[in-house]
Amino acid sequence: MAQVVDSSIPIELSVSDSLFTRDGTRNYKGEPANKQRSGGYRVMPFIFGAEFAERSAFFGVAINIISYLFSVKHLHLADAANMVTNFLGASYVFTLLGGFLADTYIGRYWTIIIFGLVQMLGCGVLIINAYLAEFRCLDPKTCPAAHGTDLFVINVGLYLVALGTGGIKSAVSAFGADQFEKEDPKEAKHLPSYFNWFYFSIMGGALLGATLIVYVEDRSWAWGFGSLVMIMLISLILLCAVHKKYRYKIPQGSPFTALAKVFVAAVKNRKLPRPSEKSGFYDVARPGAKLKIVQTNNMRWLDKAAILPEGANAIELGGWGIATVTEVEDFKMVVRLLPILATTWYFWTVQSQFNTFTVLQSLTADRRLGPNFELPSASIGVIQTLSVLVSLIVYDKVFLPVARRRTGLASGITTIRRMGWGLVCPILAMTAAALVERKRLQVVHDNNLELKPFSSMDDFSMFWLVPQYFIMGVGEALIYPAQIDFFYNESPENMQSLGTSFCLCTLAIGAFGSSAIVSAVNSATSNPTPWLPDNLNTSRLDNFFWLMAVLSCINLVAYLLVSRFHTYKKSYLADSPYASSSDDEHEQPSKPHYDHGPLDDKISPT
Repeated sequence: MAQVVDSSIPIELSVSDSLFTRDGTRNYKGEPANKQRSGGYRVMPFIFGAEFAERSAFFGVAINIISYLFSVKHLHLADAANMVTNFLGASYVFTLLGGFLADTYIGRYWTIIIFGLVQMLGCGVLIINAYLAEFRCLDPKTCPAAHGTDLFVINVGLYLVALGTGGIKSAVSAFGADQFEKEDPKEAKHLPSYFNWFYFSIMGGALLGATLIVYVEDRSWAWGFGSLVMIMLISLILLCAVHKKYRYKIPQGSPFTALAKVFVAAVKNRKLPRPSEKSGFYDVARPGAKLKIVQTNNMRWLDKAAILPEGANAIELGGWGIATVTEVEDFKMVVRLLPILATTWYFWTVQSQFNTFTVLQSLTADRRLGPNFELPSASIGVIQTLSVLVSLIVYDKVFLPVARRRTGLASGITTIRRMGWGLVCPILAMTAAALVERKRLQVVHDNNLELKPFSSMDDFSMFWLVPQYFIMGVGEALIYPAQIDFFYNESPENMQSLGTSFCLCTLAIGAFGSSAIVSAVNSATSNPTPWLPDNLNTSRLDNFFWLMAVLSCINLVAYLLVSRFHTYKKSYLADSPYASSSDDEHEQPSKPHYDHGPLDDKISPT
């Protein structure tokens, strides 16, 4: 039987003792990277630090901007909520631009540096809006909603922050993963934990943004935004300081050209019979690569792009006349990512409610911690952040070792299964949120506070909001590291920044989906009063949360259906017996025998 390995972590390639990497990574001089002098965990503090700073800046804006727009700039509730979710969505749509530039032109390191500066510029624009007198209103009772130049400057600042965030996010996780050679089992075994700890750094930045930064912003928006600039500046200086220690992947040109070539060649060769032997296909490894991609039996019509007609050669057929088996499989990989992308975005639609309506819920809650301190409303999100941090530690230090012993997988459980468990949490969180909102509205009614939307209620403690935040935190710890891991490892080798961007696009779709659902709900319930009016105390936010719970159930069912048919990317040694096997042996199961490779150092048969 053919010897096959999961390409996310190839096993036993006789490179563990090699001095230089063989995965195409280079040092800062463009030479093969020395494994003893570059990459690995030695550079992780600087990469984690860059992500920590980016998340601090992003969350320092995203978590509290609803309060700035609603309370300071006096925008209508629905307009402010949609403005926030559109900003969140744009942040992750811009990852496609960042991923394309990183994979095609400038590489991941320079993508992080350039877009980090853009994010700092955006925070600087927000400082101007918060500081200059012409953008401030001295009498809140008579202030009109922000408009004209004021609203324009806010949007410029927000979307520069979004652009910077998108560029950094598209590159930083893949840049960190590049520091471990996947062809070396000793280094590759660290990847599952790397993605967990990478997300730990994300949530550490979120914790800072939701606590100290929000605290400063509530006292001075200009100083709050200014602190974000300083954090980003320090992190970029530190990231640049150790540039000689990183491993770099060289951009390989536009991946979309190769994808287009596969489609064109498949159409041109559509009438050719499929060869029964592997030798009938044009199968060469990527330049400098030691592995080839297993030819799968789904989407077989695309395989015709790699058919080598008898008596012909690839040079005679021309660049667009034939594609390699690897290029064909790259096309299939991208297609196979789409069903998972389409059924994981809804988690982030639910998450968007915790950046908007739940923050406004907390405005009416009793947030006192002792006689002299009141927690800022936006800081209520720290509960979810702490839940994520604790869950990640428990997962990595308790669950993962036990799961590895039971399953034999280096990742404990498959990334698809981990994402599935994460998608259960929005159902529970929205159910808890609906019940808590019903309680809050009852307190409003009992105290005749319907016409006092900004009054805090002694009978409604902020701790009523803890369960929904805690549940979403557990779900986030399950789904996000698994998404990053899945989209990075299941993407073509020359599209891994874009693969990461595909993952982050689920956050964008989720944010835009939230805006669409909010608008649709208000439109459908506008007679006589919409569910989500400006006055939260006269809203039917509980009904809205019930609707979100039902949609979460539907999404989970859809995910379970499509995930059953996913075929994992696999690779094999170019000189193994598989290289000359017949087409009958190409059939791949819909699920892998292992995920991220077995724990031992042996090749596992399929």
